[in-house]
Amino acid sequence: MADLFDILYEQHRRVFELLALLRREIDAFARADAFDSYVVDGTLEYIAEYPDKLHRPIELRMYTAYRQRLGKDDPLAVAAAAAEHDVLSAQARELKRTILAIEKDAVMSRDAIAADARRFIDGLARHMDYEEREIFPAVRAVLSPAELAAIRQAVERDPGLPSFESEEAAFRTVHRTVAA
Repeated sequence: MADLFDILYEQHRRVFELLALLRREIDAFARADAFDSYVVDGTLEYIAEYPDKLHRPIELRMYTAYRQRLGKDDPLAVAAAAAEHDVLSAQARELKRTILAIEKDAVMSRDAIAADARRFIDGLARHMDYEEREIFPAVRAVLSPAELAAIRQAVERDPGLPSFESEEAAFRTVHRTVAA
């Protein structure tokens, strides 16, 4: 059974892969080349919706336990990183709405849209990189294996969260349709 960090790293890898596809299409769009709006739509749909349903609830539970163990001492600003999730999700949804508007022939600045998309891509990549380099190792060092196992069990039992298997299936579906 994979531990929570293995799951989180794998989910990050998936998002990094989708961000590379998104960047490729945004770069084509910025050059006024043909771009595949289906790839952009599918990628943004997954990035805007799925991490909020499972990935971030796992992280938030881990971060809450971490902060409780440390008390008021939060040397890595874990709370700020957790709050950034909402901002990134909102940016992904806004970018998706913008792309949909373009598909419906809305007149918008190509340069501004590409710049917004790149800011989002870079911001999300920076966020995940910071979590992997700084936060995940710190949380792993503070929380015991038993605490992490309890968080995993709580996540698995939460009827409001999708299963790990359904998240993986959703990614495979998106990847199969947009990466092909």
